[in-house]
Amino acid sequence: MKKTIFSYKENNYLRGDILKSIIFTMIWTILLVSLGLFVSFKAEDFADTYVESLNKLEVYVKNEDWQECDKLNNKIKKNFMKDSRHWFKFLNHSHLGDIELSFNILSDGIYLKDIGSCLEQIENIKIYLHRMIESERYNLDHIL
Repeated sequence: MKKTIFSYKENNYLRGDILKSIIFTMIWTILLVSLGLFVSFKAEDFADTYVESLNKLEVYVKNEDWQECDKLNNKIKKNFMKDSRHWFKFLNHSHLGDIELSFNILSDGIYLKDIGSCLEQIENIKIYLHRMIESERYNLDHIL
């Protein structure tokens, strides 16, 4: 009789431990998914901000206003370098590296006043930003 009472108490302790583990796992899962969604939305805002700035830069390049191009490019590049330090922990590093490389080539194109090269690098940066967001987005293609 004592053995069954002891077994009953032991089973209750085991059930409590299992229940605690399940609750702990569910809480961490919810926190990680919430963090992932937050990063996904913030990264999209991050990319949209730079696409808008690049569209302005593209207008200056087409109008061949090289002084404004240089000022705006330096401002965008400086802000991107500062912001990318924060996103480096969450986003794909290769995309950020490709964007930095394209900014360097864009700076050279502005210095040389080469419209074709500048427009090409602006489009490359937009494409890299789009790819970066697509690789981080939550959808069934990335889950399956």
